[in-house]
Amino acid sequence: MSSKEIEGWQTSMELLQIKKLEMEVETELVLAARSGLEGSVEHLIKDDKREKDMLSKKGDTLTVELAELLELVRLKEAEIAENNAQIQEVQERISAVVSRFHGSQSDIDMKINSLQESQTKIDQDTEALVLKKNEIVNCISSAEQKDSDLREIINACSSEAKACQQSVEIRRKLALSILKSRQDRIGLLKMEEEISQDIQMLRQQTTDARTSLQEISSKRAGIQQEMATCKQKLSFIDKRGPELEAEKKVAAAARNFKEAGRIAAEAKALNSEKEELRAKLEKAGTDLEVIEKDITATTDKIQECEGLIVLKEQESAMASYKRLRLDSSAARAELTAATETDDGEEVEILRKEAEAAESKALELKTLYNLQPDSDEYIFQPVVPIAFITNSTWQHLAEMASSFGLSPET
Repeated sequence: MSSKEIEGWQTSMELLQIKKLEMEVETELVLAARSGLEGSVEHLIKDDKREKDMLSKKGDTLTVELAELLELVRLKEAEIAENNAQIQEVQERISAVVSRFHGSQSDIDMKINSLQESQTKIDQDTEALVLKKNEIVNCISSAEQKDSDLREIINACSSEAKACQQSVEIRRKLALSILKSRQDRIGLLKMEEEISQDIQMLRQQTTDARTSLQEISSKRAGIQQEMATCKQKLSFIDKRGPELEAEKKVAAAARNFKEAGRIAAEAKALNSEKEELRAKLEKAGTDLEVIEKDITATTDKIQECEGLIVLKEQESAMASYKRLRLDSSAARAELTAATETDDGEEVEILRKEAEAAESKALELKTLYNLQPDSDEYIFQPVVPIAFITNSTWQHLAEMASSFGLSPET
């Protein structure tokens, strides 16, 4: 066993010597690679070298201890392997630093070449800029003359542009009255449509509730009829019971036991039927209470829907009233424009349209007793679109002044 252990130890020592030789070769290679950049690399790898020397010395020490302490050879071999791994890691870090500096050297060389090329290009661009400067000086002289001519044209156009801008601004502000009127009318039409849909839905709910109320009322009548029948039967049983008791006593006194048994069976059947009738009557009473609650709830729902229908009809009437006032206002504005064109037929049509809208609005106000809010639409005649598109600048200015508008506001 000792011989085998010695052979194993010798094998381990040979492997260790081989690894040591490999490490020395790698160290020589690193030292050769380091010579080119020793000044800059030395500072960065000083700590790593110290650690490497320390680990190398530690490896030698461990080798001696391995020879002296054979019984712990396996543990020491593991420790040596770990130490060699650390040496390899340090070696890799040294190689990485060296490689990084090699890459930096290549990048610097490339940047120097690029800067030289850029310098050459800048010299060429400088010559081109000198030529361009001469051209610009000539252009400036020509442009100064053109600038003088253009300023005269600008001064001439400025007044005309200002007048056009004022005209456009006045037309835009006057057109806002038409746009607002149309937007208000569209909003009111949508409101009328939504309210109409709500009214139809409420009326359908009312119809459904009335149908349901009729069905529930029919059930209540049936239950009430059934309860009356049960009460009549119970009244008959209450009267018949004492009679059967008296007949049973007479039969027993006469020793007519067969008749007495029949009477007793009849009395028992009546008592059983009486219990069934009472249970049935109690259930019918409970069902009747539930139905009465359903009738009350359905009646309340019908009244609520009818109240909502009245409110929705009032809202719809108010929306229609406001829309009709807008229609009347627009028709009156178009009537004013048509009057100036001497189109008698158009004037008559617009007059009838305005009067019809005003009449319908008054009818709705009276029928539904409408009370418009203090902040309702101000139904002033809007500016006719024909005036805005066809009027002259002076006419537009006069019109804007009458409305309290100015081009600057």
